Amino acid sequence: MSVRFGEGRFGRIKLPKVGEVRCALHRRFDESLWAIKTVTVTMEPSGKYYITVLTENKKAVLPMKTTVREEATSGADVGIEHAFVMRTPTKTVVVDNPRHLQKHLDSLAVKQKILARKEVTFTEVTLPSGRTVKQKLPSKGYSKQQKLIAEEHEDIRHARRNFLEVTTTRVADDKQATTLVVETLNLKGILRNHCLARALADVGIGMLFRMLEYKFDRRGENVLRADRWYPSSKRCPVCGKVNADLKLKDRRWVCPHCGAVHASRDETAAINLRRYPFLSEEEKVLLARKDVGKAEQAADPLRAVSQETDLKTELRREPGTDDNQASAFEGSREGCFNRATGKTETSPKGLKHTAAVGSQEASSF
Repeated sequence: MSVRFGEGRFGRIKLPKVGEVRCALHRRFDESLWAIKTVTVTMEPSGKYYITVLTENKKAVLPMKTTVREEATSGADVGIEHAFVMRTPTKTVVVDNPRHLQKHLDSLAVKQKILARKEVTFTEVTLPSGRTVKQKLPSKGYSKQQKLIAEEHEDIRHARRNFLEVTTTRVADDKQATTLVVETLNLKGILRNHCLARALADVGIGMLFRMLEYKFDRRGENVLRADRWYPSSKRCPVCGKVNADLKLKDRRWVCPHCGAVHASRDETAAINLRRYPFLSEEEKVLLARKDVGKAEQAADPLRAVSQETDLKTELRREPGTDDNQASAFEGSREGCFNRATGKTETSPKGLKHTAAVGSQEASSF
């Protein structure tokens, strides 16, 4: 295999059993310095062919990893509203989500509607095994419209990749930070949420993390991953307490412990991720617990009663719920803190009030 560069943009690449192929070159390289390892030829659904040349530098040696220092560490949070939020030692960098697919949804819907009206015929074909299957025979108009849709999807994919390349290169070239801390996400589990799957897939989070890792490795810098259960979004960076009541829809919140106002949930997560490598192992294990923050909340009986009252009210207002079900719910919670008597009552089944149990857990915790 060899590559022959021309005068301008175009050149030729020699492939085994194929010969020389004229192609548009994306990047030039010196064959005396870069050894060609593999060449992969792929065909896109739009009918275009791409050749990927994997090369190896004969003289390059990867630099040694730098030491993780607090003054040279940044934290990065990814999301839907903002594709990338990074907290450096001196500033906060916010990169908005360009929403490549969202911009093309209307155009794709029109083209898909036209495609659905094109003529398609089917014929039966007998396989060598003797099984008969139906073969799709699209018309010329169908194939032409299908190619238009494939070309638009290709443009979306290339725009997304270009955005990720530019963003990750800018982050890796930042000389202020030599260590980047990101969160560990269960991407397959997140994409099972049908309400957020398309928006999350449009960001390209998995590709973003892969680009960051190999670009930082090439520069001898570090990409660290926080524990999957580390509550980076729910932990107050001022007092260090965890707000277990925080929901996904709460983008701005006030810490119930110290009263600090957090205007941006993504920036709060980036600040906490930046501090993650410098926590003790005991703190990391403690914060990774799924019930973190609940013991402190359960220690306040009046707050627990108010939560039960709100839950009972929601149950009454739920469509299809009658008074008998609400009464049954109330009866099942007989072991509650009685605000009038100031005592904790127990039910015949031996149930105790959540606040009493929570206070015991808090003392042992």
